[in-house]
Amino acid sequence: MKVKALFVYGTLLQHEEHHEAYMKDSRSLAKSAWISGRIYDTGQGYPACVLGEKSTVYGELYEVTASTLNKIDFLEEGYDKQVVDVMTDKGLVAAVTYTLPKQKASSLKEIESGCWKEYRLWQQKPASFYYFAYGSCMDDARFKLAEVDHYFKQIIGGGALDGFTTRFTLVRPDGSRADMVEDGGETEGVLYMRFLLMPFDICTNEKASMRAHIVQLLSMSK
Repeated sequence: MKVKALFVYGTLLQHEEHHEAYMKDSRSLAKSAWISGRIYDTGQGYPACVLGEKSTVYGELYEVTASTLNKIDFLEEGYDKQVVDVMTDKGLVAAVTYTLPKQKASSLKEIESGCWKEYRLWQQKPASFYYFAYGSCMDDARFKLAEVDHYFKQIIGGGALDGFTTRFTLVRPDGSRADMVEDGGETEGVLYMRFLLMPFDICTNEKASMRAHIVQLLSMSK
């Protein structure tokens, strides 16, 4: 049975609308993957990707059969099917993805973060959500120094992200910053209940070059 790699960035992502129907039998190759391009909101409940732009589109990488790919071809009718270079923490992979020509996206709203899941979260305007803190964001002293410690009072408990290891890959003048690298390890952290009154950039501003994730955590303790 012939298999191919498929890069997904919209409704085929895990926990999104079409994942269960089309992707449930496909093997995950990378939960964190990205390509060069820009992503746009079509206004129809799904995004579109334009390649060749100086920006990044975040998604997931799967191994799919020819039969599964044929079904997805019908779902993605109207899009161009192309082979692209997909970047992962394990290296570069050639994969199929579905795109729009640049001229067809000229009237669409760009998703500046490059991440459909993150964009969808803010569109839904939840009253609160979980925030997984690791690395420097677990440091209460730094919260106090930044005068934001009052936003981090409701601790749910410890958590662990399976498949990712904490690395210090971001170099800053005052030292390195933690990042999560998908290498089969595990990252431990603290799970907070976060409310929308809390400014979004408190922990993301200094990690702006990091990839955004909506992650599935393993509960460790209460």
